[in-house]
Parts: sequence; C-alpha cells; structure tokens
Amino acid sequence: MLQALVQNSLDSVATGKVKDRDEVAGFVQEVLKRAKLQHSLRLLGVAILGFFFLALSVVGIFLWTGNSLTELEERTARREAATRQREAELARAGVMRESELRLQIEALTTQLDQTRAATSTEARALTSALRHLRAELAQALEDSQHSFIAIAQRNQGAVVLLHHMYQAVSQETGRPIQIIGENADGSPIFGEDGEGIPAILTAQGTGFVVDPQGTILTIRHIVEPWQGDERFRRLGFSGKTLELTATFVDTDRALPVRVLQVSQDVDAASLRVEPFHGMRVIESIAPDLSKLRQGQRITIIGFPTTTEDGRAITSLTTGVISKVSLDKGIQFDAAVNPGSSGGPIFNEQGEVIGVVYGIGVGHEGGRLHGVYYGVPIQFALTLVAEVK
Repeated sequence: MLQALVQNSLDSVATGKVKDRDEVAGFVQEVLKRAKLQHSLRLLGVAILGFFFLALSVVGIFLWTGNSLTELEERTARREAATRQREAELARAGVMRESELRLQIEALTTQLDQTRAATSTEARALTSALRHLRAELAQALEDSQHSFIAIAQRNQGAVVLLHHMYQAVSQETGRPIQIIGENADGSPIFGEDGEGIPAILTAQGTGFVVDPQGTILTIRHIVEPWQGDERFRRLGFSGKTLELTATFVDTDRALPVRVLQVSQDVDAASLRVEPFHGMRVIESIAPDLSKLRQGQRITIIGFPTTTEDGRAITSLTTGVISKVSLDKGIQFDAAVNPGSSGGPIFNEQGEVIGVVYGIGVGHEGGRLHGVYYGVPIQFALTLVAEVK
C-alpha cells in the first residue's frame, strides 16, 4: 500500500493530475487499524508476563513456607531428643551416684565401728561425714524419682482404660447362655433355651497407643477374657463381645475399639480406636530384650481401680526387674492389681520395655506377694508390624 501511494504521488506530479483521494484515506485507515492491533498485542504480552511472574512468586512463597515448616519440625525434634538424652543421662548419673554413696556409707559405718575406742574428736568427724553422705543419698534418691515424674507427664496421655462387655455362648452351638435358675448352694443354673437372665460379664484392663493410626497394645485376656476362665472351659462356654471401648486419661468419653490381632504365642493383642484425631502416642519403645537386667528400675502406668467421678485416672508404681526368662518374660516387684494388666512397663529412660500380663501364683493357688510378670515389648510389637 505504501508503494502504491508513493507511485500515485509520483504519477500525480508527472501528469499534473491528482489521483483518487479514497486510496489515501484507505491507507490511513489501514495504518491506524494495524497500529491498534499492535497495541493490543503489546498489552496481551504484558499481561502474560505479569501472570508468569505472579505464578513464580506464589510458587516461591509455597516453597519457602514448606522449607520453614520442615526446619521448624526438625529443630523441635532435635530439642526433644536432646531433652530425653539429658534426662536419661541425669537418671544414669543419679543411679551411679547412689551406688557410690551406698558403698561409702558402708565403708564409713565399718570404720566408725572399728574406731569406737578412738578419740571423741575423730568419732565426731566420722559421724558428721556419715550424716553428710546420708543427706547426699537422700538427694540422689529424690533426683532419680524425678525421671519417673517426667515419664508419667510425657506418656500417661497415651494410656487408655479398656472396658469389655461380653456374652457367654455355647462352644458347640454358638447360642447365647442364660441363667435360668439357682442350685441349692447358690450357684447359677445355665441354659440355652430358657427365658432367664443373659449371662453377661465384664472385664477391665489397660492399653497404650503405639502409633499415629490409633493402634493400641494390650493383653489377650482383656480382649478374649473367656479364654483364661477355667469355669467357662469346664462348662463348655465361650464368649461373644458386646462392647469394647477405650477411655483416655482425664476424660469420661468411651470410644469404640475394634480387634486387629490376637497373639497365639504370648499374652498380647492389638486394637484400634476410631476415630483417632490428635491423641497422644507413647513416646519411645526399647524392643531389645538383651538390654534387660536384674535390678533395673522400672515404672508402670495403669488403671487398677475404676474411674473417679466418671473420669479415667491412672496410677503409677515403681520397682525393679527381678528376673528375665524366656518362658515367663519379665518378672518384677512393682505393685500391680487387676485393671493394670495390659499397661506399659517403662525403664528409667522412659522407654516401654514390656506389657503387664499377670500376677505370681503359688503351688496351692495363693497369690505371691511382690511377684508380677510382663510380656517383653518385642513380642507384642509383632502384632503391630503384621497389621502395617
């Protein structure tokens, strides 16, 4: 068009005649149209570049936020690990110091006995040193107890009260058992077809949460109490669960749980509480059986009594490991009672080393004082690994 316009202009000059003005107007309109199109294209280009830079900024903010959260979680985990390590070191130092002080007290006591004939000044000096060592021993014992206070504070939120209601049923037919009468000696008369009172029983115990999915470890005879009932076995009865619930510490709400696995080798079982949102989990587990030693201090958290004012309240007892054997597992002297079965056994570092499962019984069926048993945690953990 430009060439045509120039040529027309040259021809007009040469001939002295002006060409049609419509060609000039059309050229001008076309130029304006193309200029407008180029301006729109520039605006579109600017918009695309602006959107691109905005997207890059949003992605950069998300990446920076994710990295910041990851670093914060890592710093928190490092601080918690350092705290646990310091507590464990203080506990070990307390035990070693306690042992040293006991040896020094014994030596000074012997020396004092041997120097009764010495001068009164020497006797007073020895007596003062003995008094000082006894004060240090009391302080060492108090320091060692602080580790168990910390264990309770960090872990009792993950310990649950289990309540099991079940119906007696016939092993042969699976039909419910009723109490249809009473014998002369007051013992109940059972039947399957009568219109008596349903034979419903309850069992109570302890469990503890071991993973974020809400998996609970406990013992088998809380989940299947009829298996260890000699009366049931003699009468040919089994059981059927009617209700199995878990109540967390300091709450009065019983949450339903379902059975995941029941061990046929040891007294252990795994359950799952649903829904499980933001609830506590046991802090640490030590599955190495070879590290268990006689005399090692332990603490146990459980529910030996019913709830208080409708709320689940734990109890804590301490003791030492008396024996470690392949057939009995862990034997200890920390006091437990019915209801504490299924509770976690902690070492001084706050790690779970076993699960409470039984009370010692003598040859004549009497209860043995200070003899209790636990399943090593490594055997109970197989139930969790199989589920996962």
